[in-house]
Amino acid sequence: MTEPAVIYHFKNKVGLLIAVLEHRDREDMATFAHSLGVEPEDMWSGNAQFGIRDICAALMERNAAQPEMVRLYITVLQGESLNEHHPAYEYYQKREHRVMDTLTRAVERDGLADPRREARTALSMMNGIRVRLAQGSGIGRFSGRLECLCRLPVASTVVRQ
Repeated sequence: MTEPAVIYHFKNKVGLLIAVLEHRDREDMATFAHSLGVEPEDMWSGNAQFGIRDICAALMERNAAQPEMVRLYITVLQGESLNEHHPAYEYYQKREHRVMDTLTRAVERDGLADPRREARTALSMMNGIRVRLAQGSGIGRFSGRLECLCRLPVASTVVRQ
């Protein structure tokens, strides 16, 4: 594709960056959804029936299979986009809302109290593991640990009766 064709389709570099990020998300979501035995559309619509442990395990497996992509896409680019003037700032804000909604639904399916808080905790653990993976620590060191953390009884995770 020539530079004029790229500019015609994406208008500018920011448009191209966002298109690449959105494409990567769609591809990654398809692989992730199939690893959970659901269709990608079901992930965002709330039709998928799985809990938070299933999501965490599938995400860690997916991230372990692509450490360089995790480093570039999630850790470096997402870190840079924390600045509200970064071209991908809005994209990552919307992405985090979608991820939180998906994790919250999974926690609700597990019947835990305060699903949003538990989803935020799970996302924070996963973000920390991704940073460690990006530093070359290897996901294997963390997979069993996250499973243990997901099972810890804490005040907010009392199962609703």
